[in-house]
Amino acid sequence: MKKFILIVIIALSSMMSNAQQILNQVIILNEGKYNYILQQIEKPVTVGYYIPQTNSYSVFDTIENARFASDVVVDNENIYVAADNSLLKYDLNTHQLLSTIIVNGIRKIALWNNKILLTRGEYLTTYESYFQVYNKSDLSFDYELDTLNGPQYASDGIVIKDNIAYIAINNGFVWGGAVGIVGKVDLTAQNYLSEISLGADGINPENILIDNNMLYTVNNRDYSFASISSVDITNSNVVTTNLNNAGGCQGSAFINSKIAYQTYNENFIGRFDLNSQSISDSLFINRTVYAMETDILNQQLYASETDFTSYGLVLIYTESGSLLNAFVAGVTPGKFAFDYRNASATNLINTNSQLLVFPNPATNQLTIAGTNTDENSTITLTSVDGKILFTKTVNGKNFVQHLNISEYSAGTYLITLLSENKNFVQKVVKY
Repeated sequence: MKKFILIVIIALSSMMSNAQQILNQVIILNEGKYNYILQQIEKPVTVGYYIPQTNSYSVFDTIENARFASDVVVDNENIYVAADNSLLKYDLNTHQLLSTIIVNGIRKIALWNNKILLTRGEYLTTYESYFQVYNKSDLSFDYELDTLNGPQYASDGIVIKDNIAYIAINNGFVWGGAVGIVGKVDLTAQNYLSEISLGADGINPENILIDNNMLYTVNNRDYSFASISSVDITNSNVVTTNLNNAGGCQGSAFINSKIAYQTYNENFIGRFDLNSQSISDSLFINRTVYAMETDILNQQLYASETDFTSYGLVLIYTESGSLLNAFVAGVTPGKFAFDYRNASATNLINTNSQLLVFPNPATNQLTIAGTNTDENSTITLTSVDGKILFTKTVNGKNFVQHLNISEYSAGTYLITLLSENKNFVQKVVKY
């Protein structure tokens, strides 16, 4: 009996520990805008963080000399960013830049033990190696696999299982020369094991995902059509499903045994069922998505919208496609990294600033109050389709604004408080 009670106590303790996990912050990498004709940066690459508890977003670094950015990942202590030809390391709590090194052609990052794995590729450029490994501690170079003993072409995403790295190899910077290959690296022995061909319909893998013993690649093919390849890593069998929509894939992510994706020029998110290996349904969000990623703790989909020039908007959806929240980020939000913590941790990211909107829901009048805000902040009322209905600059650390909404149609609206490096967004329902 005592042993049974002990087992129950341990199980309950484990359940309570899991229940205490929260999404502390979301790191967002904004790719900015580079004019390749004029060869100048029009909007710089920025890195910011979103706090779900306060629905606030802040920029913590501007990477001035980067033409673009390609990836961001986190571990328990640090943030790692791939931006143009640089690998950068930040403190996860203070967001302070700790170190940076030059890595020409850096594309995607994955973390394994005390190592940083990365892929490479760049337009009109060939490299002697498309897979390299660096040390987390000081970003020093560890080893690489050259093209004779590793991937021969420009490579993209990396996933890891049982000390094996699976690499999406696409040769995507050579127009008309794209390939569809998954490369396997033994990380313990530091050698290239083999390659799995994705076949003619699986060329140009844009994203690679893993679920138990199954790999999934989302393939852009020649950008006129897209496909999803399912790869059984136990026997290397490949099944590729062509997506019904014309165009390459904008973004993709796992969410509850499905792959959510959107192809170019569409305004809905399709879903590929992993069990039936078929397209199951669509989420009609009426928006064109640039990138997406899933908060696996809360099963919420983060999707970005941008005009690639002047703005970036991040929208948070339930798995059924209902809009939960939204906030303004930098130009071209392209990558998300989720920082999960124990709720009792003492180093949770927080902010003292607040945006209060009441009553909510409302019928005739809204009261908007800002506390501990920056000088010359702007409040904006926006419809969910992006139309600005009201905007005003407010001065002072604290303010109260009354807004008549009686003439607006019933529905959902967004109130945004925007300052130089921060913004807060509150969803409000009008009856």
